[in-house]
Amino acid sequence: MKLNQQVALKKGALVPSETDVVLPGGAVMVDLRPRDGDDAQGRMLALAPMLAAGSQSWDLRLVAGADTSAADNR
Repeated sequence: MKLNQQVALKKGALVPSETDVVLPGGAVMVDLRPRDGDDAQGRMLALAPMLAAGSQSWDLRLVAGADTSAADNR
C-alpha cells in the first residue's frame, strides 16, 4: 500500500514494522527527544540505584493471569 498524501502521526502512534517512512524535505532522521546540555538525548532511568547501599540480595515477584492472589511464593 502506498499513500498519496502526507500523514501527520499523533504522539504515541504505532508504525508497522517494515514500513518505508519518507520524511519531508528528504530528511534522514528527526530528533524525537530534546537534547540536554551535554548533547545527549533522554535519560536512562533504569540505571538509577534500586537497592540501598550495603544490600546483599533482592527478589522480584512477577504475577500474571486473572487470579493474582493464587500466586505461590515458593
